[in-house]
This record gives sequence, C-alpha cells and structure tokens, in this order.
Amino acid sequence: MSSASLNKRVARWHRLSHRWIAIAISIPMIFIIATGIFLQVRKPIDWIQPPTLTGSQKYAPTASLEQILTQVKAIPEMQINGWEDIKLMDLRPKKGIIKVRNHSGLETQVDAATVDILQTAQRRNDVVAKMHDFSTWHARLWLGIPVRLGFLILFLTGVYLNIKMTPVRLQKLFQNSFKQTSKNPVTASKTLGVAQTAAAPQTVNKDGRPWRLRLKSWLLTYHYWLGWIVIIPWAFVIFSGLLLQVRYEVPWVMPVLQQGQGTVPAIEFTQALETAQQRPSYGVEDWKDVWRLYVYPDQGVTTIRAKNHQELQLDSATGDVLQVAVRRTDWLEDVHEGKWHALNLWLFLPVHVLSLLLWLTGTLVAYNR
Repeated sequence: MSSASLNKRVARWHRLSHRWIAIAISIPMIFIIATGIFLQVRKPIDWIQPPTLTGSQKYAPTASLEQILTQVKAIPEMQINGWEDIKLMDLRPKKGIIKVRNHSGLETQVDAATVDILQTAQRRNDVVAKMHDFSTWHARLWLGIPVRLGFLILFLTGVYLNIKMTPVRLQKLFQNSFKQTSKNPVTASKTLGVAQTAAAPQTVNKDGRPWRLRLKSWLLTYHYWLGWIVIIPWAFVIFSGLLLQVRYEVPWVMPVLQQGQGTVPAIEFTQALETAQQRPSYGVEDWKDVWRLYVYPDQGVTTIRAKNHQELQLDSATGDVLQVAVRRTDWLEDVHEGKWHALNLWLFLPVHVLSLLLWLTGTLVAYNR
C-alpha cells in the first residue's frame, strides 16, 4: 500500500470517527457544556452560589463544635435538630468563617471566632455540579465516562482534521485576499456573465435545495476557525475533566473518604490542628498552612486539607489518624475551570461559550451530511 493511499485511509477514518462520535454524544455534550457555563459564573452570581463572607479574625478558629451546632439549630429554615441533619462543616481559616450545610443544600456561614451568624442562603451550584457529571441520575460511570472519552477522541480527531485542512484554508484565504476585480465596467460585466454562466448548473442540486450546500460551507468555515480558538483551553478542560470523572474510583486523583467510629464529632478544630502538627512530613505548622478543614458527621471523619495538597483524615470521635494522602482533586478542579488569576471569567468562560457554538455548528454539519 502506497503512503498516499494510507494517508487517504487515515484521513477518512478520522472524518468518519469525528462525524459519528459527534452524532452519538451530541445531546449529552451540549448539556455538559451548558452546565459548565452555569458553573463558571457561580462566583459572580450570588443566586447560584452564596458569596463567601469574612469573619472577625483570620487564622483563629476558636468556636467549639457545640457552639456552632447550637447556633445553627436556632435558624428555623436550616431545620437542624442534631448532627444527623448536618451534611458537612467547612472551615476556611483564611476567611475566618465556617460554612454549615444541611442535606437540602441550605448553607449558613458562622464567624469562626465569635460564632455569630453571618449569612444563610441556598447553594444551587452543588445540584448543577452533580448534573454536570451525571451523578444526579446515577449515570456517572455508564454515561459520563463514555461521553467524555468520546469527547477526547472527538477532540484528537478534530485537531488532526484541522491540521490537515490548514493548507487548503490558508490557500483560499490567500487567494481571496489578493483577488482583484476589473475596474472596466465592460470587463466586469463579462466576468460577471461568465461567473453566472458557470454557476448556473450549480444553482439546482440533486436534492433541489441549494441552501443546504451554502449552509454547510458556512458551518464548516466557522467550525474550523472556532476549533483553533478553543483548542488549547479545551485540552486542559477535557483531560482534567476526564480525571475528575473517575475521582471516586481512582485514589490517585482523590483519596477515599474513610469511615469513623461515630457520627457525633468530638474532636475540636484546635485538636485537629495539633494532630496535624505532630506529623512534620504533613507540612502544617499553624492555621496559615491549612486551606480548609471539613467535618463530615455522617462519615465520622474530619479532614484537613493543607495548602501543599495533602489531606489528613481523622476519626471525628477518637482523633485517630485514618489516612494521609495527596489530594489532587482540588488542583484538577482549578485546572478544569481555569482559576489562575481569574482566567475562568475572561478566558475560560468565553471559550466555553465559543465551544457551545463550535459544538452546535459541528453537530449541524454531522447531521447535514
């Protein structure tokens, strides 16, 4: 087999794969992109995610667990009677606040030093996040992963096809930019007449609908250029998104949350910090080294996430160390959303919008074959 024949077969395989995978995953991918855009704007839109407030003191969480429970019990809308009604507590040392979340997504922010109630509001981003990875319908494994793998193949075949089409596109662009029309009215009229004569047989196609060919050409042109615009950001989004999709199955991505002995947390924040300080290799000397501290009452676990991406899991009842491991999920989420110097708003958000247009044009081309 000659190299030219092999290249044609490879190109044909890429085109067919690109087309049929696009058709197969078109609807779920449009849904993923749309929910991704929704999640990208959750910080500036309070209705999606309540803004994180700042407490009276930074890096000084002196509130006790019992004080926090008493405070949130006094908020009628939280409907909390005991620890079983609390989904998690999220301590932010740098902000000086504690977020207490119930099982229906309602969140109360408490001052970590004075235990004053700062805010109670509904979190809607968590529901959309579960929809984004299909956890809502228990389809994360059998639908979410295949769709994202299909998207990865679609991305790779699309890059190949874009590279292959670049010489042709550049040649057309070069020809159009240097094309000159005769200034002589007679010559221009003759030229126009020849063009009309040559184009006449093409005005009626086999299907009798010439607009379809014009539409297809327009879609392919914009699909090609949009592909080059979003190619680099989407490489980060696709690969990080695929890893995040399997975070519960791959401990390398996210350590498995262990199970403690009880469902009533007894280890105070200061005790958890002292346990972390006793492990020099963990890299925590004071609260400034702690990114977040989570308490999961139903799991009986308290987790300390250090700024060096290590996670220490403690039994909330006994204080025993259950696990120490690197947690890469948070870093991957930052990569997935482009959280470097607010890139998610002025770069990744526009890219997501353009990607939605890219997906729509590509889907229309695939269905219009």
